[in-house]
Amino acid sequence: MKVPSILGWLLLGVLLRAPAQPGGLERIVSLRYEDVPLETVLKDLTKTYGVRFSYVNNVIPLDKKVRIRVNNVPLRAALDALLAGTGVRWRLVGDQVVLTYEAGKANAQPAEVPAAAVRIPDVHLEPLRGREVRVPASPGAGVPRREAQPLPYQYAARERRRQLRLDRYLRKLQEFTASLRKDYLPPDSTQRMADSIRVLSADDPYWDYPEKDWQVTFVSPVGTNGKEFLKTVNHLSFNVLAGASAGLEGVEVGGLLNAENDYVDGVQVSGFGNLVRNEVTGVQAAGFANVNGGYTRGVQAAGFANVVLDSAQSVQVAGFANVVAGNQRAAQVAGFSNVTNGDAGSAQVAGFANVANGHVRGGQVAGFLNVTTGNVTGGQVAGFANVTAGDVQGVQVSGFFNHARRVRGSQIGFINVADSVTGVSIGFLNFVRRGYHRLEIWGSEALFVNAAFKTGTPRFYNILALGMQPRQDRVRWGVGYGIGTEQRLSRGLTLNLDAVAYQINENQWWTNRLNLLNQVKLTLGARLTNRTRVLLGPTFNAQVSRLFDAENNRYGTDLAPWYFYDRTNGQTNVRMWIGFHAGFRF
Repeated sequence: MKVPSILGWLLLGVLLRAPAQPGGLERIVSLRYEDVPLETVLKDLTKTYGVRFSYVNNVIPLDKKVRIRVNNVPLRAALDALLAGTGVRWRLVGDQVVLTYEAGKANAQPAEVPAAAVRIPDVHLEPLRGREVRVPASPGAGVPRREAQPLPYQYAARERRRQLRLDRYLRKLQEFTASLRKDYLPPDSTQRMADSIRVLSADDPYWDYPEKDWQVTFVSPVGTNGKEFLKTVNHLSFNVLAGASAGLEGVEVGGLLNAENDYVDGVQVSGFGNLVRNEVTGVQAAGFANVNGGYTRGVQAAGFANVVLDSAQSVQVAGFANVVAGNQRAAQVAGFSNVTNGDAGSAQVAGFANVANGHVRGGQVAGFLNVTTGNVTGGQVAGFANVTAGDVQGVQVSGFFNHARRVRGSQIGFINVADSVTGVSIGFLNFVRRGYHRLEIWGSEALFVNAAFKTGTPRFYNILALGMQPRQDRVRWGVGYGIGTEQRLSRGLTLNLDAVAYQINENQWWTNRLNLLNQVKLTLGARLTNRTRVLLGPTFNAQVSRLFDAENNRYGTDLAPWYFYDRTNGQTNVRMWIGFHAGFRF
């Protein structure tokens, strides 16, 4: 069970009945100090008003002289005035005032806060009104003030790490108390519980760990850290087989397994796996898997899988799979699949499939399938299919099927489906809901009655056609498929170039032998009404047939009324002629 859960349930029964503590930072105080060391003022505030301060002695400039004169103001405003110009910042954690130091902000002059400038709600007026605290001048009064010296690097770095750990711990406590408020606690008790847990966390060893320069472990706890291995942060760590610690800030090498109960800031290398409960910043390399519970930044490389149960900003390379439960802000490369339950901020490359439950920037490349619930920027390439619920800015290329909402680019596949396409869809079947949809009816010298449906985009559309040549002695009919393109000449004129191939069936439902009519048509369309155009143009025809004409004792048919080319090679007859067509488009 997590530490916040243990603390929360132990305190639950007591805190539900605990009364709210009055005053706090809204209590009314009056202060008067003239060139007094900051340390003296802090001790006096603790003694007089019961304010609990928390700080690191060698970080806060306690010898800095301060001046303050305020009457009947809230303690919150008095603290702001006291610490102005010192570079010291404060914040409330439970009932403790935590002090931190920013050396770059220590030159401003301290301010005085007049009581009239502060609006005090009536509910916070406590019986300290009118009281003043006078402190005699210290023995060092009159000595020129000494500015705070820059902190040594090791102290500043340690304080920064300590503050980051505390922030992370308090953030998780807030999430925990929010879940309790939702499921178990009445609204008036949740804040008291959260404040009480934060008070305990200020001294909790699970965020303020002792640090070790080095450690060697055979199998935890058999190592130099002993029983304290889960409460220690290491800078140089070597685990012969498997080792665990609170955190890592440096380099760790493990023969089999490295495990951190909190965080990693550095490099982890193991023969089998790396396990980290919370955040990771740095590089992880494992023979089998890297598994992190928190936000991950850097690089992950594993023989089998990389798993992040939060968001990640890292390059992931795995022999089998990369899995991120949140957003992924860098590239993923896997032998089998990449799965991101959020946005993918860079490219996904996988041998089998890429899945993103959000937007993708950088594109997807997979041997079989790419699936995205959001938008894609950069395109998709897959051996079988690309499926995008949102928009695609780039190119979709697949061996069989492409789907997107709006495509700002091109689709290339056997079947392409989209709501709209600003470029071109190239495939055997293209279905663009807001694209090019036309119905044409025409007649020609070969097939007297024809109808076709065109779908796709003006730049490239598919043609599904039917034609018939009824005669007294026989009936010929054909079914055809083709492609075409349209060029707009003016507002009322269009020019189309189509190529269609028909299988011609002679006096039966289907003729199994080869009997093709191939046509290339150039069509001029003139607007007749808003939704109708009249069509006219020449046709180049090439008939390829293996039907045997017993009456004439030759291969081929008399589909064409005239021709300029007629040749038979073995059992295949080829005839060519120039014809014409005329009709209507709707």
